[in-house]
Amino acid sequence: MPNKKDKKTGALVREIAYFLCHTHPGVTLAELITAAGQRWMVEEAFQAAKGQAGLDEHEVRKWCSWYRHTTVCILAMVFLTAVRSRHIPTQPTPPVPQP
Repeated sequence: MPNKKDKKTGALVREIAYFLCHTHPGVTLAELITAAGQRWMVEEAFQAAKGQAGLDEHEVRKWCSWYRHTTVCILAMVFLTAVRSRHIPTQPTPPVPQP
């Protein structure tokens, strides 16, 4: 079933999305789904770092300068995340019943 318009021709085309996973044969489908789902958390973290810590504000000329800039941006995101987590109220966990 077509689900996307081609930008050049305007015709409807079918877009197929997939993941290519390299792993050992004993991995279950649930483990593969979990691994694929964690990719989105990483993508969201990088988007947040670009917007809040300036991760995308550097023109790379040398590896050393890129490494320093990226390290400072990631440390800034860690700091911002830690500060924010202290201000988010937590729900008290219910006591575990003793047998």
